[in-house]
Amino acid sequence: MIGYLLVSSLTEVFSPSPRSRDHPLWHQTSVIKLQVCLLGMARLLKKDLEQLAEIADTSSSGGLNYILKEATLSLLRHPDFCISGYSSVHLKQSLEDGEKLFDRFSIEERGKFDEETLSNVNNIKRKTGTRSQSEIGSRNEYIVMTILVAAAGSQDLPIISSSADLKEALQKLGSISSNGTLAVEVLWTPQEENDTLSEQELLEKYPHLRSLHWTSIRDTDTEQLAITHKIRDYKKKTTKL
Repeated sequence: MIGYLLVSSLTEVFSPSPRSRDHPLWHQTSVIKLQVCLLGMARLLKKDLEQLAEIADTSSSGGLNYILKEATLSLLRHPDFCISGYSSVHLKQSLEDGEKLFDRFSIEERGKFDEETLSNVNNIKRKTGTRSQSEIGSRNEYIVMTILVAAAGSQDLPIISSSADLKEALQKLGSISSNGTLAVEVLWTPQEENDTLSEQELLEKYPHLRSLHWTSIRDTDTEQLAITHKIRDYKKKTTKL
């Protein structure tokens, strides 16, 4: 499973200016994770993300905020392809603790990839060949997009259990100010056309994703089964697209 990484330098972004070091709210840091699973047919989303990678400035706060807004807009533009989601917000009382948690989340998510074929880190863009063993011409079943954000102060996102929740979460993420954006990381998989994220991999590597339509189910195993049935039903309806 091959992924793409669009990330900032935490060292510079997490260093407040001397005037702001004593501000109590500045030291509070919200670490946010938002994940969305889409049907693999959402190729326009991947094009949006790849174009963003080409022009994104990942070395400045303004550039990071631009990445955040464009990433959330890309998802808002493709609501019909979104089938499940997950959100979490952790408020830390210091920048150091916020940075540690952000790094931990980043390592956890990147560890799910076999390799990263594209990256844009501190404006250094890298593209490598794929070692995927997927057959040429195979079709991407699903796309999982992860947005990690470290933001100044206390932030809040709804628990994702419906399309309305996802829309609200994306709008809130996109409204975070440039001054309040400390770090942003956007990851998605698969990136290569010949790589796939299968239904089994989806359930194994992203078990916390909740269906956007089966809101009354709470049991984890049953919830995963509900997501599976929703995916299959959607496939039947879109086979002619």
